[in-house]
Amino acid sequence: MTNFYYKLVDGLYDRFKNSTVYNLTNKEINGLEIPKYLVDTITTYFVSNQNTHGKMIIINYPELMDESYYRQLHTNLRVEVFRNIEEDKIRELFINSDINERVELTDKVNLIQANYFAYLENLKFYTISFELRRTFYNNAYHDILSKHGGLLESYFSNLSYLLGYVIKHTTAESSFYKEFLKSNLTSYEKVLIFYYCASFRSTIKFRNMVKQVEILDDLYEHRLYLYNFQSQDSFNNELHLILSNELL
Repeated sequence: MTNFYYKLVDGLYDRFKNSTVYNLTNKEINGLEIPKYLVDTITTYFVSNQNTHGKMIIINYPELMDESYYRQLHTNLRVEVFRNIEEDKIRELFINSDINERVELTDKVNLIQANYFAYLENLKFYTISFELRRTFYNNAYHDILSKHGGLLESYFSNLSYLLGYVIKHTTAESSFYKEFLKSNLTSYEKVLIFYYCASFRSTIKFRNMVKQVEILDDLYEHRLYLYNFQSQDSFNNELHLILSNELL
């Protein structure tokens, strides 16, 4: 039985080891460099979409920002459409507008001024609803799925079977199978599993197995590969939301 399990773990390992992908410049990425490349691609997606995410936050949650924040649109950024509005009335304007009107208002901010929204995304990412954050996670994961779907689907299908095997053979007396799997997953693989679980692609069954085997419990130690987690508590809360299925 143990030899069969080792073969299963090796099979998961080989999904990346025996593969080749190509980046946007057609550079070849081989073997165990692939998980790092995929994580870097997700990080790049988040950074390049900060302005877009920030706009989505202010459109959906204008009440999160105080007057001083809106005042920048008038005083510092000098956005034309807001210059004829009293400084202390801009927040009220956003809150009282419907969502389509807020879209029009944010569209008045030009590309140079749009860094304003990037700052907003960084500041308020974990105060918005998990539903909206999950949309951001899903879009980031879809960015790599659209380019490398075959490899990713094969990897997670293999991992799903392996998790089921571990759960079946883990007992109160022995956690060998669980600990062996956890120790053989790289930090980059764990980050990919995190974003897969947070996306719309994962199933409740898969997330339940990830939670039961606890393969992401030490992921905060590798937070440099994750996006914008400020504390252990914020990470633990996010992981709970992702794996609890309460809001999904």
